[in-house]
Amino acid sequence: MISRDSHFFWNLAMPRAIIPGTISDDDLFQAIAPGFAKYGDKFELIVGTATGIDFNNKQVKIYKAGQETFISYDYLLIGTGSSTKAESPFKSRGSTDATRDYVNAYQKRVGEAQHIIVAGAGPTGVEVAGELADHYGNKKEITLINAGPSVLDNRPDSVSKSAHRQLEKLGVKIRLNTKVNESITLPNGKQEVTFSSGEKVVTDLVIPTFGVVPNSSILPPDLLDKHGYIKVDQYLAVEGREDVFAIGDVSNVEAPQFWFVNTQAGHMAKNLVQIMLGKPMIPYKASTTAMGGIQIGKSGGYQFDPLLHLPGISPYFDAVGFGLSHAAPEGCTVTAASYLIRHAAIYANDAEYEDYIKPFLYKLEKHRGDFSGPLEFLNKWYSPIQENHLEDITPSGKVDAKKVGHHLVKRYRHLASSVKRVIADTKDRTYDTAKAFLQAFPEDGNIKITRFDKKELNNGTRALLPHKACSKFSKSPGTEQQQKFVKNYASGVAKRLRPYTPDDYEFDPYDVFALQSICGYESAIRGKKSPICGLFSDAEWLSYEYAWDMKYAHMVGPFNPLSNYLGFPWLHSQSKLFSKIDENSELIGDESSGWPKEQRLFFYFTHREVPPFVATALGIFNSSSREGYDEFPTTHVNHVRAWKMSDLIPFLGHVGMEKMTCERPVAKDGTSEKEEFIRFIANTAPRPLPLCQNGPGASCPFEEFKKIVSAGMEKYGDFDGVCENKQEKDDEL
Repeated sequence: MISRDSHFFWNLAMPRAIIPGTISDDDLFQAIAPGFAKYGDKFELIVGTATGIDFNNKQVKIYKAGQETFISYDYLLIGTGSSTKAESPFKSRGSTDATRDYVNAYQKRVGEAQHIIVAGAGPTGVEVAGELADHYGNKKEITLINAGPSVLDNRPDSVSKSAHRQLEKLGVKIRLNTKVNESITLPNGKQEVTFSSGEKVVTDLVIPTFGVVPNSSILPPDLLDKHGYIKVDQYLAVEGREDVFAIGDVSNVEAPQFWFVNTQAGHMAKNLVQIMLGKPMIPYKASTTAMGGIQIGKSGGYQFDPLLHLPGISPYFDAVGFGLSHAAPEGCTVTAASYLIRHAAIYANDAEYEDYIKPFLYKLEKHRGDFSGPLEFLNKWYSPIQENHLEDITPSGKVDAKKVGHHLVKRYRHLASSVKRVIADTKDRTYDTAKAFLQAFPEDGNIKITRFDKKELNNGTRALLPHKACSKFSKSPGTEQQQKFVKNYASGVAKRLRPYTPDDYEFDPYDVFALQSICGYESAIRGKKSPICGLFSDAEWLSYEYAWDMKYAHMVGPFNPLSNYLGFPWLHSQSKLFSKIDENSELIGDESSGWPKEQRLFFYFTHREVPPFVATALGIFNSSSREGYDEFPTTHVNHVRAWKMSDLIPFLGHVGMEKMTCERPVAKDGTSEKEEFIRFIANTAPRPLPLCQNGPGASCPFEEFKKIVSAGMEKYGDFDGVCENKQEKDDEL
């Protein structure tokens, strides 16, 4: 492969990436060579520029590192692409370094501009104008001009009108039947634009988006059509030349649109194999229909939400899970349910505040007033985190707790009135969460909140705070790996944002990590998304999420040998409790459980460490891959990992256990019998057990579940032994 670029330039993202801070350089530019590393010496990447082709001798002349050389070929595939008609950041500038530098400089110009003209209302122009208006709102004036009578010329009228409406809704000013005849850069850096009407306008930036030209200058004119595209036949072979082919924007087979390239490349690969096997080539069927997918602003398509990717600090949201119905399966009735619920939103975790957030806020205060570009708002921004109330519930946290309560009341209407008692420890944040949660219940004033202190933990109550009852448990596992990964990904982010910080400000990876954490906490405190969230690209948020998943995997997940020992006690206690509940009985059976006899819905308010212990014991978030630390490399994000704590421990995150009685047919005559099943819930979404999901709605037969718990307790039941605790009496929860 001969390429003037060492990295693949993801220029399709440029309509959004021209906005500083939206997409990182690491995402825009992907190294080519590593993608072919698995082919070893069968693949060679030559970073250089093709300057000519000797078709007779089958050689390509290239300019590399200041020297010209020739490369011989058996078959030649030309895919040199196209360039923009005017200076713009939408195509390669001749090398990866040159393109990256140009893009970065352009991003800075976009960030500083107050008035922007987008020239050309084709797909790229429409997307650029939409992205700018969607991101900046009324902070910048965006004008889209087009020489034709409508945006998206040559598209169906309905498409054009829809795009026009969406752009105007975003605040884009649209001028039709207007061309830019001339654009002059003034001494102050602004641009004076002369329109076809003779009108002159001074603007901060003109972004040209009006078309491309093929990169075909190294070919003789007889191989090109009148527009400069390479003429190819039905096999994508260059007309008049042997063993030479062309695909993509540079060929005349189809319009220069990215979705055609993949089809052409796949077909070309098949034909090359056909040739080498001595078989006839297969004709390529070119599309006669122009296709297009245009997104106008983030709201025009999928919109990434960082608040769904902040393990441990997200405001509550319902998880998607596996798409299973939240309602009980047909023919089933939930006869009992039990939930472990994490407390509602707090101002900040004390350790995270001291380690990351407080040092950043101190540096911010020293340099306030000197931030610029995307960080300029920090000059007037003040943290909502109250240091003397760090681990107190926020007002919006109480509102969310009541909302979750309403949801569970609605889900279990037939059981809600049975609630007479809930359990919480003596921490104010769990108790206040329980109080707010219970406001959603009928006769909430008659529901007792039983509190216990960690000093009073016994074999029963320790299931609610197992990490506090285990002398060997520590929060340090995973810290080293997390910090290594943070330095890995956040160094690039810090480098990207550093130009907008004061000259004497040492903006480092931990400042990045602190800002990302503040995004979550401020959003949870204020009840709306923090402006800080918009500083980071989607990929940077996925890296932040991964850093915390890595930490939790080692601290409270499958990489901590203690996790199963700390997760099975709650499952064991609930299995015993549910065994006492019979559908036909009004009573649990005895009062030894400590619960009111008629209660069928149970709530335990706890902390973020506990649901992951239970999830690990059940295997509902564990990877199905082979065991080993390779699931969380510190060099890059493992996107296919199963362990994603955003879906389990946002504020008010919960893991629930339902007992169901279901009618199951046993004969052809329609007769049936009742059977009991267990189903687990994580943040409202059903989660099948890997070892048992053969019941209705991927549930588990209760008898099989009890065997799983029994086997788990046999293997991981020595809580006191592994924790080196003194034996306590076996009280019930």
